[in-house]
Amino acid sequence: MRTPLATRRIDVTTETAANELAGLPGKQFEELTRDYARQHAVTRRSLLGGALSLGALAMAPGFMKSARAQAGTGTLRVARSLESTTLDPQKTFNLVDHEILWQVMDTLIYLDEKGEVYPGLALSWEFSNENKTVTFKLRPDVKFHDGTPFNAEAVAKTVARHQAPETASPNAFLLGPLEKVEAIDDLTVAYHYTSPFVPLWVGLGYSYCAPMSPTAFESMGDKIGRQPIGTGPFKLEAWEPDTGIRLVRNDEHDWATPWYENAGKAHLEAATYVVIPEDSTRIAALQGGEVDLLAGDNAVPFDRAREIESDPSLRISRQQAPSVFGIIFNQSKPPFDKLEARQAVNLAVDKEKIIALVLDGNGKPAASPLTSVFPQYNPATESKYPFDPAKAKELLASAGLGDGFEFELIIFDAPIFKRVAEVVQADLAAVGIKMSVQILPVGDALALAGKGESTAVALYYTFGDPDILVALFGKGGGLNFCFAPENADLQGKLDGQRLSFDAAERKDLVFGIQDILVDQAFWAPLYEPGYLIASRQEVTGISIDTLGFVHLQDLNL
Repeated sequence: MRTPLATRRIDVTTETAANELAGLPGKQFEELTRDYARQHAVTRRSLLGGALSLGALAMAPGFMKSARAQAGTGTLRVARSLESTTLDPQKTFNLVDHEILWQVMDTLIYLDEKGEVYPGLALSWEFSNENKTVTFKLRPDVKFHDGTPFNAEAVAKTVARHQAPETASPNAFLLGPLEKVEAIDDLTVAYHYTSPFVPLWVGLGYSYCAPMSPTAFESMGDKIGRQPIGTGPFKLEAWEPDTGIRLVRNDEHDWATPWYENAGKAHLEAATYVVIPEDSTRIAALQGGEVDLLAGDNAVPFDRAREIESDPSLRISRQQAPSVFGIIFNQSKPPFDKLEARQAVNLAVDKEKIIALVLDGNGKPAASPLTSVFPQYNPATESKYPFDPAKAKELLASAGLGDGFEFELIIFDAPIFKRVAEVVQADLAAVGIKMSVQILPVGDALALAGKGESTAVALYYTFGDPDILVALFGKGGGLNFCFAPENADLQGKLDGQRLSFDAAERKDLVFGIQDILVDQAFWAPLYEPGYLIASRQEVTGISIDTLGFVHLQDLNL
């Protein structure tokens, strides 16, 4: 009988926790990983349950609820605000890329809205070797879009590439302490970890960890980023600068995916994704019937939501997001090598003004780099940096910066970033800080920040678990643009929360992480946005996941 979590206390020091977890029976450890997934799903339930929607626009994803439906012939036209940077799942952590990858990739497992783990490309699994090995039995008779058989060797080669230093994957943290992946036979693959890894289901459920065709990535090299080859319900037909991305239905994908209502082939014959950077032009395209859906990052301007809602031919949905928008300070460069400079920026910005003027109320002020959606959010951070320009000036004076300072902020080339930057710029000027702005495409901005060449960069993330903190602030994290001095206490807590299956213990660790990050002003968190998705009334069967993306499998015209 499994020991209840409430009475099973695990020491959260990394070595001790790993040893105790390794000593648990395999089935018991699997139950603990599932408990972790269910705790993670508290967020999913709050997001899906709190959606304000019309019709079927914000249906919670289901699993195996409907019979196989006959494939249709419609083509969905989607407009978005940002272009994808790369469609190599291992070389991106950008939501605009995940939006497409989710349609063309399948994952080994799926997490439903209750946090339950269901089969995907893996039909079953078993824990062994002191819970440091997970052996998956794979789905037979599946092929990648290029005809390459999906098998254990393909999975092993995919993960080996993901972990290779030359790949330099910004999302490799999702794999956890993975030592290697071994192909046992054609349909059996073993994941060998150096220690038991409680959050494994969270990472395995993202498209970034999806199996790829080894035939494709071995022959195409970097070109795979323009032609991703997965096993998903859609495959990429074209990606052109002028016409956008075109996906076509994968007619061989006729097996029951437990995430979706539709258990057979996708209803749609195709989907096109076009980039329309200008908000007014994008909205006019929806109103005029030139496109069917506005989806993805900032595709629906917050200040135009009421106008769209008032049109009887359109639908709109609001949903809270597990997301934070903020400014990241490069602590290796002046002036942000000084704590007082970082704290002054936090105090000088009126976040309520951003919510009112930029978001039209569709969001809330952020206090921590971790979104308040999560149960591990630390509310004590909310009192750390109130809007206090006078205090900001005092801090600057105490640091020898009484005359203020200048710095450049890197932002993405998107309207929402520009509007936020204008508000921040004005507030900082009031305390003597002169902020200039450099506008770059997403990929260029992230590359510059990753090299440590920026002084500060505006960034937002959307992620379904507090483990995102490892990527943002951990040693070697793919999105760690802070370049802060080493902090053993911070790193220990980041590592420890990955081994803590007890909800209270993990919460304490994540609270402690936030205390360090906020006290040392690693970021200036600005706001937590909401999701807005807009479509024409004739679009049906739309489901939205917790990352704010529309899945095409169930959608119909």
